[in-house]
Amino acid sequence: MHNTPEATPLEVHARGAADDPVAVLIHSTGINGAEMVDRFSLAVPGYHVLAPDRTNYGTSRRSSPGGSGRSNGHVPEVVMVEDEAKEIATILGGGAHVVGYSYGGIVALTIASRQPRLVRSLTLLEPPAFQLLPDDPDVASTLAKVASAIGTVYDNPTDYFAAFMSSAFGETFRVPLDLIPIERKVAAMREQVAWDVDLDLCPIADAQIPTLVICGDWDPGFIAPSRHLARELSARLVEYAGASHFFDERWSDIANEIEGLWRAVDEE
Repeated sequence: MHNTPEATPLEVHARGAADDPVAVLIHSTGINGAEMVDRFSLAVPGYHVLAPDRTNYGTSRRSSPGGSGRSNGHVPEVVMVEDEAKEIATILGGGAHVVGYSYGGIVALTIASRQPRLVRSLTLLEPPAFQLLPDDPDVASTLAKVASAIGTVYDNPTDYFAAFMSSAFGETFRVPLDLIPIERKVAAMREQVAWDVDLDLCPIADAQIPTLVICGDWDPGFIAPSRHLARELSARLVEYAGASHFFDERWSDIANEIEGLWRAVDEE
């Protein structure tokens, strides 16, 4: 049985004036909130952009009432998306634009499905929502490759991180492993598996949340969930030719797409 751990305050990287419209950026595995907003230049002028560090990234921590296995007594064995979604939802205030990148997209979908009235717009950057298409052969192939690599028990966070990144992204992941801080590898190892999360798209679709879905064209198994999400949520779909999961040189284009969505929604 999962015991919900006691939440500790999120570390939130804020950009822009506090009285501007709020936007929340939820980062992927392996980076933190500051990188999400600064490295990708997503601090849109005229918005109060909040980029929280998810659990075990930065100083965002949870204390566990118990713990076993790899837990060190200060963080739970597995950080559940449902808990992260509840915690991050507390910074949406009366309503905010929400952006989720990769694993962060799974958290964003969970927030939007649980509290759709708080989400003014939703942007999903290639979330690994494989669970939505269990019978799709491309998804099954990608999922089998990744699941096989991370299905063993790893005692060393670097070994886990290397297996995950290699199996999921292959040669498109070009960052030397020794440049990734060990605490981020530990955080990755303790995340709930993204495709084990129950996703309910109906509340999002029913609320008609303005949604933008962005993906590259590098892997059919990642493209399929993005296209499915766009269909089910009546979203605008942007596919970048030649882009990997890391979007490389397309971040300025992505920033423009996100800004366009936010301003269109706020001008209605």
